[in-house]
Amino acid sequence: MPLRAFLAALVLGVCASQARAADVVGYGEAFNVLYSVDLTTRTASLIGGATLNGVPVNLYGLTFNPNGVLYAVSDANAVKSLLTIDKTTGQAALVGQLNLGTNAQLDLALALTCDGKLWMSASTGQFWSVDPSTAATTALGNLGATLTGLAARGSLLLGAGGQGNNNLYAIDPIKVTAN
Repeated sequence: MPLRAFLAALVLGVCASQARAADVVGYGEAFNVLYSVDLTTRTASLIGGATLNGVPVNLYGLTFNPNGVLYAVSDANAVKSLLTIDKTTGQAALVGQLNLGTNAQLDLALALTCDGKLWMSASTGQFWSVDPSTAATTALGNLGATLTGLAARGSLLLGAGGQGNNNLYAIDPIKVTAN
């Protein structure tokens, strides 16, 4: 499994364990394939290909809400979408299209904070809040760093640098929204 998928699964497992202490399973993605990761044994199991209406879809930015709903984004060229993912089959359901105004590949990342707010970053440094029920986005600014992963602990966000940027960033969404 690629390192990005393993890290995403580990982060998801840690975040999920805060909201649902009995869970010892995280989830990871590798392009259009979904894995479950047993955090006790540190083993990954293939769930299957992620599909939306029978068409394979690449997944980015897996994250849970407090009720255990698994979210992801699809960063397809012209259409970028917020999805929910069935954890047993990999089947995706469309929440809505993200209004980002670009066709560029963004390497999007998602994280839900404990207050139920959904945040999204791009490798371009852009940062948004996202309505998890409609996929409506609000641009909040540029973080000034190449981030390819997000995780949440309480209301604090952690950003993982990527594409040659091997740093970990603490992000206070309130300060970003104040800019």
